[in-house]
Amino acid sequence: MAKTLALILLSARSLADQTETPTVPVLSADPWANVRRVLELQPFIRDVALVVGDGNGRLFHQTKGDMTLDRELWVASSSKMVFVVRAMQEVEKGTIRLDDPVNKYLDYWTTDSNDPRSRVTLFHLLSFQSGYTFGLSKLDSCWLKPWSNFSTCVERLYHKFPLSAEPGTVWDYNEFHNQVAAAVLEKALGIKLQTFLSQDLRDWNMTHSRYSDHFGPGGPDVSGDLVTSAEDYEQFMVRYFGGRLVSNKTAAFMEEDHMPKRCSLPSLPMVMPQGHYGIGNWWLCPNVYPALHGTKLGPLPQRCRDAQVHSDQGIFGFWPVWDRRLGYWMLFAVGGIPVISDGKSELLQLSLKPFIDKAVNSLRSGPSADWADLADSPSSIDWEQLAAKFHSQLPAPVLV
Repeated sequence: MAKTLALILLSARSLADQTETPTVPVLSADPWANVRRVLELQPFIRDVALVVGDGNGRLFHQTKGDMTLDRELWVASSSKMVFVVRAMQEVEKGTIRLDDPVNKYLDYWTTDSNDPRSRVTLFHLLSFQSGYTFGLSKLDSCWLKPWSNFSTCVERLYHKFPLSAEPGTVWDYNEFHNQVAAAVLEKALGIKLQTFLSQDLRDWNMTHSRYSDHFGPGGPDVSGDLVTSAEDYEQFMVRYFGGRLVSNKTAAFMEEDHMPKRCSLPSLPMVMPQGHYGIGNWWLCPNVYPALHGTKLGPLPQRCRDAQVHSDQGIFGFWPVWDRRLGYWMLFAVGGIPVISDGKSELLQLSLKPFIDKAVNSLRSGPSADWADLADSPSSIDWEQLAAKFHSQLPAPVLV
């Protein structure tokens, strides 16, 4: 089923790339009329809420079926961006550094230079290239261990999980990266994970959101345990997109293509329909290149670099998507069957985006400014220098 959905999504995206924006007769002076019509007529999802906005607030919303803007949903992987933004806030403050090795913060992490784990940095963790390459095959997440607190659980997993590649050479989608990053934050801040996550939700006006603790102290899983609503996630998107959570320069660094030269075999089915990964988000760009070249990752195609569309979607169909070229974000709030609902939401996003693009453009008096160059607070971090350092990759993946 997952492979079939991947092929459907690739075909749909390929068709969208080759087809001009559909023309639909304008039914009224309302620039959103066609968006409303297509959302009502689309056959993919019966219950869905759509919110569109930018860094200043909401531009449009519509609901269909039984979905409401305040309905609480388990958003799975859409949790990642919320956690990663907090981590990057601490990078901006100087509490932690992306190029610091993990062993600077976690005393059980090896310092032996002959052990490649000693070279794992916070950047490797947040960009999913730490060298742990087991994909989603291990369900040994900390929230499944109610007898162990979070930091103790991460330490136990560190001693249990093998490192399979030199850090920085192979990309892999798994939960362990962010669990270690969360343990680093706990140590650096001297605050329990649950405490600072709850504070973030309050500070960002996500007042009806929470992280499920699964009835034990071993969680939450920062990669997938956020329970929120479309209205609450909107609060996060407005602040992030408006440069009020992290600076525009920091956000631009997060949204770069940070993929190394290969992905792991378990993560290949995710890379092909989604694209390349940054820090906490996908740079949307379907590509069969890795499948044809033995998991080797080619450069991001220019068509995708030009489009600048990013996402942090969840497996139940919750889909935050943002378009940096046109300067807006959209959110599809769906709660349904894993994988299937995710695929349906992606098809819905592909179907609606041309009409949303047109509606947003009709509200603008001119082309959007380059958002990364907008006024920003002064920063002591040279993001270009850091990017150059991290992207000086090893010549080939080194298995260990």
